[in-house]
Amino acid sequence: LNPAARDVPALTVEVLRAGLAVPWDIGFLDADRYLVTERSGRLWLGRLSGGALQRVTANFADLARQGEAGLLGLAIDPAFATNRIFYTCQSHVGPNDNRAVRWRLSATGTSAVRVGAPVISGIPLANIHNGCRVVVGPDGKLWVSTGDAATGTAPQDKTNLGGKILRVNRNGPAPADNPWPEAVNAKRRLVWNYGHRNPQGLAFRPGTTQLWNVEHGPERDDELNLALKGRNY
Repeated sequence: LNPAARDVPALTVEVLRAGLAVPWDIGFLDADRYLVTERSGRLWLGRLSGGALQRVTANFADLARQGEAGLLGLAIDPAFATNRIFYTCQSHVGPNDNRAVRWRLSATGTSAVRVGAPVISGIPLANIHNGCRVVVGPDGKLWVSTGDAATGTAPQDKTNLGGKILRVNRNGPAPADNPWPEAVNAKRRLVWNYGHRNPQGLAFRPGTTQLWNVEHGPERDDELNLALKGRNY
C-alpha cells in the first residue's frame, strides 16, 4: 500500500516542558496536573494550564544514582482523588536493588511521603539493563517491567526478578491468578512472564486488557510484545 494513499491523521507536536535532565516517566493526576520523575532523584508537579514546574519534596536519601539506576517509573493510583497515592520504581542502596514504592502526595502537592513497606523489593540493580516501568492495569493490579541487570541467566530464572514482567496487588501480595501463585519461592509468585532483556515500556491497549511491552535490543532487535500470561520471551 502506498503510504501517501493512506488516511494519515495530522500530528501536532508541542513542547510541554524543556530543561529536564533524563525525565523518566510522567503520570497524570487529573485533567490538568501531572507528576514527572527525573532519574537523578527529582520529582516535579506540573500543569497543562501553564506555570512553572513545582518541585515535590520527598526523601530520596537512599536512592542509588549510578548509570541507568535512579528514580525511574511512575504510576498514579486509580483512587488518587481520595487516597493521593502514587507509585515509583526506584533504585535503592543498602541493600542494592530496585523497588516499587508507594507514596502519598500532600494536599498542596509540595511534598510526598512513603506509605508502608515497598510493594516489591529485590529487583536486581545494575549500571545497565536497569529498566523499571510501573503501570496500574484495568484489573487494578500493579504491573512492573524489569531489566535483566546485565546478567544473562536472569531472564530464564523465575526466582530472579530481573528480565521479567511482574504483577502484584497494589498493597504487595501476589494475585491468586498469577501464573505460579503456589510457588514455594515468593519471587516466582510475582512473575507474569519472563525471558526479557531490558523492557522499559508498558501500556494497556485502551478499552482492552491487552498489555504491550517494548524492550531494548543491543543496537538492533528491539521488541514489541503482547505480554501474555506465563510466556517465555
